[in-house]
Amino acid sequence: MHLGRRTDSVLWSYRTTLGGSTGESPFTLVYGTEATILAELEMPSHRILHFDEEHNSQLLKEHLGLVDELRETAFIRNITIQELDTKCSQQEGKSPMFPSRRPGATKSRYTKTSGKTQP
Repeated sequence: MHLGRRTDSVLWSYRTTLGGSTGESPFTLVYGTEATILAELEMPSHRILHFDEEHNSQLLKEHLGLVDELRETAFIRNITIQELDTKCSQQEGKSPMFPSRRPGATKSRYTKTSGKTQP
């Protein structure tokens, strides 16, 4: 398999995968429309057989305003998640939802005086 084809297929899967917090694919957030699967182009379907390029370009122009709305909605979702995370981590008496992975940030449960060789 040619490296370019492999790269295209990997990038295609990334562009069409829904983002976790935004609920939209990166392709949709950039271009305002869903990516077409290659199998849909190769197999004759009603949609492919009756494709009208002028009508399609007109619809794409109409939907350009929706791209900004999608981006704004995704941005608001991200802000909401960040605020919730901050709120949960600042509550007194509760451990954070996501414990720190930094070295030395938490106490080790193992001490020098415990173990098989120590009494």
